[in-house]
Amino acid sequence: MRQLKAFTQGVADSDLLNAQALIESSGMNVARRTLRNKPELAAKLGKVTGAAGLYAKAVKGRASYQWEMSVDQKTWTDLPATVKASTSVSGLTPSTTYYFRFRTLTVAGLSDWSSVVSFIAH
Repeated sequence: MRQLKAFTQGVADSDLLNAQALIESSGMNVARRTLRNKPELAAKLGKVTGAAGLYAKAVKGRASYQWEMSVDQKTWTDLPATVKASTSVSGLTPSTTYYFRFRTLTVAGLSDWSSVVSFIAH
């Protein structure tokens, strides 16, 4: 069965215009794959009160991630840089809205700041 599936996939890949019809004519179903679009930056609740986890969309290759937070989007406070596309922040005041952003430093240079994400601390 695996060989039949691989053969059918090869035939379908060689004729993308008629791929669905070729697969269905072999008695198989077309698998629909949904692509996940990871947001550029996401802030999620931390494991303890007053904590947040920040998750950036990783860039290819080696990079360092520079993080900032703000309560008014005018004055930004640096957070520790990381080499991973994620970090955690603690000591946040519950019921306060915080804003986060990041940028990367690669061999190509410093990127622009990401879009800003808001987060209400719990």
